[in-house]
This record gives sequence, C-alpha cells and structure tokens, in this order.
Amino acid sequence: MLVFCANSWAVPRQDGFPHPPKDPDNIINYRGKRTYKNNLPLEVNKINCERVNEEFVSIMIFFNQSINPRSLHFDSFFINDIPLPADTRFDFNKRGDMIRIIIPVQNNSFKIKMQNISSFDGSVIEPMQMQIEVTR
Repeated sequence: MLVFCANSWAVPRQDGFPHPPKDPDNIINYRGKRTYKNNLPLEVNKINCERVNEEFVSIMIFFNQSINPRSLHFDSFFINDIPLPADTRFDFNKRGDMIRIIIPVQNNSFKIKMQNISSFDGSVIEPMQMQIEVTR
C-alpha cells in the first residue's frame, strides 16, 4: 500500500544536515542539547528543605534559569559556614534550573551560603546567605 502526501511540513535540506538554528547567537550546546541564553542575572527563586531521616535533609534550590553543572563545586555551598562533604551529590531536574542536595544536618534550622554558581550564559550568582527551616 502506498500513501502519497500532497503537502509536506518539513523540508529536508539537500545536503542531509539539519537546518541552522533561527537565533544562533543565543544558543549554547551542552551535551547535545541546545540551551538558550537568557542574559538575566542569576537568582534563587525558591528553596525547599525536607527531612529525609533523623540524620539527613534534602535541599531543593530553584533558580530563574538553567545552572551550568560544571560551575558547582563543594565550596559553592556552605552549611553553617562549613563546606559540603566531598561525597555530596548534586542532582538536577531535566531543565537544569533545580538542584537537589542531600546533606547531613540534625538541626531543624541552619544557614546556607551559596557562591560561585553560574548559568550557561556566564552570569554568576551574587554570594548570598539564608536561614533555612526544615519542614516535616
């Protein structure tokens, strides 16, 4: 059975390569995905902190744009003025604008300091310190 289509929405290029992006100056390629530059200052939108068990808490930090994972180091975050342990794992959501960290904290209140975190367009977060309350 043959089916012919009179209209075609996608027209492939004759050389076999994909069409160039419409706005190449605002696109950064990262791990095979195109990430757009926002040219906005990098800011924290929200922080959630929940207790996982008696020893550990889960901190979710939401940013206004995608974070460059290469910019995160253990001295990017301080908990009560102490850098994160060397075995701390940084988890990202698919968009890359949320970081999840599980850290050992017994108290229900602590200070978190963030610094030297950058987005894909190179904007760096201003060093900031916040008092966090653990929920649950």
